[in-house]
Amino acid sequence: MQKREVASIGVIIEREFQRYKRKEWGLVFAIAQICFYLYILPEIGQRTWPIVLDLMKQYDLQKWQIAFINTCFYNTFLYFFINFCFWIIYHIEHPFFEQYKIYDGQWPWKEDLNEWKELLRKSYTVVGINNFIVIPIAQMIVTIKDDYQVRYSFEMEDLPDWKTILWQILFSMWIQDFFFTASHWLLHKPFFYKKIHKLHHQYNQTIGFSAEYTHPFEFLFGNAIPFIIPAVILGQRMHYYTYIIWGTHRILNTVILHSGYDFPWLPNDMCLFYSNAQYHDYHHSHNVGNFGGMFSIWDTLIGTNHTYYKYIDERINVKNKQQKAD
Repeated sequence: MQKREVASIGVIIEREFQRYKRKEWGLVFAIAQICFYLYILPEIGQRTWPIVLDLMKQYDLQKWQIAFINTCFYNTFLYFFINFCFWIIYHIEHPFFEQYKIYDGQWPWKEDLNEWKELLRKSYTVVGINNFIVIPIAQMIVTIKDDYQVRYSFEMEDLPDWKTILWQILFSMWIQDFFFTASHWLLHKPFFYKKIHKLHHQYNQTIGFSAEYTHPFEFLFGNAIPFIIPAVILGQRMHYYTYIIWGTHRILNTVILHSGYDFPWLPNDMCLFYSNAQYHDYHHSHNVGNFGGMFSIWDTLIGTNHTYYKYIDERINVKNKQQKAD
């Protein structure tokens, strides 16, 4: 069992300063992306939402049907599309991307091709069950429970401006990650780990597709429910367009965190206490601590990430010594 060690405020501040410092020029690009998204997303909403409303009217589609299409088709398509993009990145092995590779060794398909094929086969089966069986059934149960009513606004006049998008996405990130971290911590208790979470840890080296390689119970209660909680809290204050943005952001984030690359230019890196891909990769490779999905502060508060920071300090020291030797 990992010994807990809670950091002082000074140490916490220093860790964040060093994290930002390591990103270097990437932070500039991250800020530029945030500004771009906050400018373009309200514009996209104003241009595309009338089309959505026209299609609903033309084909007599109800709000719950749009919600079903988004949850069961768009989100699944997005997950596979992002992973297809990473599949290209993995296999071209371009130096521009490989410089950000976290793991020092070979990708799993190069270490043991037969073992990788078997894990990939199982991954397709599990991810397929989660996306094509678990989520549709869960979505229909919720739809029936809510009497086919959607709790979010579909009205044109309620479309969000950039300030609304910003605070609602940030709110959703923090609330979702609190509940995700709590469930993740619980899943590492011996009973739940052996019965449920151990499946996800068959990937001790993360790749994008491993993000949703989870036991159906974990996928529903550890991933889907924490995701929906902030949206339920916001209710009518959240436009369904914002809900789609939040879902897109969440899927992008989880695939990137499992990608095996620690890119320095991601917008999320601007958030205080953001836990990047390297943070989560350590959780898989060492199977200890680092329970937070988006933020490290929860681990910091309960003292379950101190071994990670010692590991990072050691890596930096080794790198500095190598540079001096060269």
